[in-house]
Amino acid sequence: MNKLKPQNFILGAGINGLISAFYLHNYKVIGFTTEAQDNQRFSLGIRLLHKSREMKKLLESLGLSTETRKIKVGYYYEDRLHKTVTPRLMVEYFNKTRAFNGFFKSAMSGGKNNYEVFEVTMAELYNTLMEKVKDRITEERVTKIDLLRREIQLIDGKILLFNKMVNTLPAPVFYNLAGMDLVAKRFKALPKTFHTTNKFMDLGDYDYVYFPEKNDPIHRITNLEYGFVVEGNLAETDIKIEDTIIINNAQIASDRKAISPLIDIRFIGRYATWDHGKKVNEVIRDVKGLCD
Repeated sequence: MNKLKPQNFILGAGINGLISAFYLHNYKVIGFTTEAQDNQRFSLGIRLLHKSREMKKLLESLGLSTETRKIKVGYYYEDRLHKTVTPRLMVEYFNKTRAFNGFFKSAMSGGKNNYEVFEVTMAELYNTLMEKVKDRITEERVTKIDLLRREIQLIDGKILLFNKMVNTLPAPVFYNLAGMDLVAKRFKALPKTFHTTNKFMDLGDYDYVYFPEKNDPIHRITNLEYGFVVEGNLAETDIKIEDTIIINNAQIASDRKAISPLIDIRFIGRYATWDHGKKVNEVIRDVKGLCD
């Protein structure tokens, strides 16, 4: 096997991997762009870019619009819509969707009833970043990471030597690749089910509506022009389902944070750090910190 000279790599070609590559010019990306969430056969809901100084600067540098709009959040309980939710119901929702006792402050949009986002979609940002960094993307699957030898093994048997690494893969995936199976088992995740349906109830002008009561099979509805994207289990209801997608390990279900096994490896993004509250603007901040 021919071994290349040590290089800097980013693992994962999702939005966090592409943002990392945009700022880290001397890093190459390993990952499949077709596995990005935006390439599902239907939208899994509105993927939003929260208003922040960091995100505005990134959009400006990419020539994208920095216009904003308000997102309206509702809560459905006691058989009607509410614009606020009680702390008790927030915990009830958390336990219903995460299946463990605890609470992430960022769950259910942090209990907010509105917030400001950029009009640019996550898909537009992703595609624009792709054009900028596509020459540095290798669409290969990593099968093993040897931390002692600082080797990345690809599915075709090719070995790459890494100098520095940014990991955007989910923490348990990375730890398994690195042979740290016992560590990987500490990071619990649950599948998330998405359905498309017609508009079977009136949600007014709310963009998102959460259903916190534990006996309600619906978790959240994204209110789109053409219909609803419903998260939850509708199999035992009489609601007509048009299409269904199940994303395995999509729901972070433990509060253990990921820790890099080497000083030259940095974990970037929500799933890599296993931090449910990590937003894209914080990813920008974290990556820019590596440029210093």
